[in-house]
Amino acid sequence: FLDNIMMQLKAKELRVYDREEDGKKHARIVFELVVQKGMTNPLNSIHGGCAAYLVDVCSSVALSLLSIATNGPVELVSQSLNMVYHAGAPVGDTLEIVNVTTHRSSRSVSARTEIWNVTNRRLVASGTHIKMRPGAPKTKL
Repeated sequence: FLDNIMMQLKAKELRVYDREEDGKKHARIVFELVVQKGMTNPLNSIHGGCAAYLVDVCSSVALSLLSIATNGPVELVSQSLNMVYHAGAPVGDTLEIVNVTTHRSSRSVSARTEIWNVTNRRLVASGTHIKMRPGAPKTKL
């Protein structure tokens, strides 16, 4: 179902800005998606694994956008993905996936994601995603 989800994501907002608090560049991207049957658990609500996938993919887009805007590395791998589940979202409800970068250094970048059920005005899930530059492969002789 993963390819199916990717094709249904609709970007609603995409921007790079200077954060007021520290003047550093950050990125924000908002996606919209309607919950489909293939995204649900046996209770016909969005599956936790699907929500984690959305946080992984959508936050990665925000982090890539920031890297491109700042001439930073785009070859990043996940270091950690932390999820909190708040409420369900049944088939047919519209989700808004809000992704904001939170930190950037020479070794790692991070983003925060909130998945909102705009149909019922409830927070469905939230997550933080930390990515890092992969190490160079060890050469074998």
